Amino acid sequence: SVYGPRDKDIFIFFNLVKHHLKPNTYNKRFIQLVFVKDIARANIFAALNLSKGEVYNVAAGAHYTLLELVEILNKLFGYKAQINFAPARLGDIKASFADISKITAVGFKTKYTLETGLKKMLETMGVL
Repeated sequence: SVYGPRDKDIFIFFNLVKHHLKPNTYNKRFIQLVFVKDIARANIFAALNLSKGEVYNVAAGAHYTLLELVEILNKLFGYKAQINFAPARLGDIKASFADISKITAVGFKTKYTLETGLKKMLETMGVL
């Protein structure tokens, strides 16, 4: 999933953490996030270096649980927000991973980790 300053879902999550509310999740859910600036960089890289008509997945490559996301937000905000662990809901996606081997094979690598991307996003939003 792509995140950035205009991402309403992640903004809702930020607000829950910021106001010391407990987001609901189950611990075994894994997410793979990529900062919007890395998507922009990938598009420029593709336009300058890759053949037309090819399809490439772009992702940061790392997988996180929502608990790890909250821990990063706690570090950035200086808070101690917690997660309310709940059972998985019917239809919840347990994991979503992109195969980035094709784009990494041609030399593209994302620049932002989840922590550096979230920090940049929060700074852009005027939250930090």
